Amino acid sequence: MKLPFIRRARHLEAVAEWADRVAKAKLRQAELAEKLKAVTEARGRELEHTRALSKLCEELKVEVAELRQREVEANPLRLTLLDRVAAARAGQFQKPQAPIPVVLCVDVEPDARVVDLADPSWRGTDVFLEKWPALRHILVKKSGAASVPLTWFPRADPQIERCNGSASFALQRYSQHWETAQAAGDEIGLHMHGWRWQEENNQWSQDHGDSVWMEHCLRSAIAEYRAHFGKAPPVYRGGDHYLDEMVLRVLREEGIALDMTLELLPTMQRLVEEESGTGCLPDCSMAPAHAYRPSVSDFTVPDLVQKEGLGILPLTPYQGGSLCLWAPNQVVDEALESIVQQHPVPTHLAFAVRSNIADTGYWESFVENTFSLARRAKEGSLRFVTASQAWQLAMSQMRGNS
Repeated sequence: MKLPFIRRARHLEAVAEWADRVAKAKLRQAELAEKLKAVTEARGRELEHTRALSKLCEELKVEVAELRQREVEANPLRLTLLDRVAAARAGQFQKPQAPIPVVLCVDVEPDARVVDLADPSWRGTDVFLEKWPALRHILVKKSGAASVPLTWFPRADPQIERCNGSASFALQRYSQHWETAQAAGDEIGLHMHGWRWQEENNQWSQDHGDSVWMEHCLRSAIAEYRAHFGKAPPVYRGGDHYLDEMVLRVLREEGIALDMTLELLPTMQRLVEEESGTGCLPDCSMAPAHAYRPSVSDFTVPDLVQKEGLGILPLTPYQGGSLCLWAPNQVVDEALESIVQQHPVPTHLAFAVRSNIADTGYWESFVENTFSLARRAKEGSLRFVTASQAWQLAMSQMRGNS
């Protein structure tokens, strides 16, 4: 007689359990409805913000376009003003008896120093090669010169091989440009960096402390150049102004006549402090600023006896370093004014830029500074030449002074 009572108790227990579940479900539904309302209101506010930002962006686009147009209009006016200032200045200062040779060097290399193996971009070089013909044309007009040659320094070292599949990548990729450049009177030298890929930590290291590695990088790069051009490079530039007796010994053995690595900088571990590497960069702060033949035992000391063999053309020094053509024009222009008034007259001026400068914010400064050089060439103070031409002129000047 107790079975019906048991079944009814179980039934009531189940009903109570479901009633509790329904109550919890309604409570959860109310919570979700509240959250949905909050999310909807938040999205509404975000939509309003998005619309406001879109409107602001459109207004900023218009403003930027107006500023760019003003810049386009202002640049010719600024350059015209600089031309007039130069013309007014032309008769105020004594010019050198003979124009000072000027060498413009371009290191042809990847955009990044620490190259990304997944993206070893050369976009900057492509942009430079696109922009240079028009700039050269303007420089010829401004200087009154028959031509404005460049001395190009393409890379062909192990880093290029690792990044681009072949150490001769730049020689091959831009082979048509090299033919055109040489036909226009340019000179093609060689540039080398001592980057080494570290497999254990997947990063690049500049192994200046490993002379065997550095000699391998140099000789292999020279071999690539010989294979492409059928001769040794006429002039060499080491990356990060790395130069020592080993480098000059190899250059002599390989029949390279001229080095343009030297910058009057003190010793330092690396040019860019945060980069990885070994060894250090040599102290060149007391080296001559003029063209000279280096001593075999100490490349920072001229060999006054030697009349033939390897020569060095230092980059133009300025305040503990080198005068850079990407510095503000006023700085470079004032420095040039001081340099051309020096006594004795410098044997040459030399400036180096990386090929990616055309794809950076420094391009406008580079253009203005080359215009400053062209104006002084027009005045008769300077003369655009290749590295080898500058060396020959410097040696003739020094023989005439002796």
